Amino acid sequence: HGSPVAVFSFLFLSTLSHPLLDALTNGGTGVGLFIPFNNQRYFFPWRPIEVSPIGVAPFLSRRGLAVLRSELIWVWLPSAALFALGLLFKRARDVI
Repeated sequence: HGSPVAVFSFLFLSTLSHPLLDALTNGGTGVGLFIPFNNQRYFFPWRPIEVSPIGVAPFLSRRGLAVLRSELIWVWLPSAALFALGLLFKRARDVI
């Protein structure tokens, strides 16, 4: 079990990452970060992540595979690298 601060931090960062990752996609109408206070939608200028097709059949197509590849490169591999780096730091700290 994690401490309440660790659990809160994990959930906060998970929640924060979703709209930021959506702003890196190349489709849709943008992310409404400040709705209902401001209706403007936002994208980052650099949008390397392929937007996912809606529905099961479109997702199980060549386009869906391109989306999975894009997410692997831009989301999952960096996340795995950060996780591994965190484990290394934790182990190094535990040794000292």
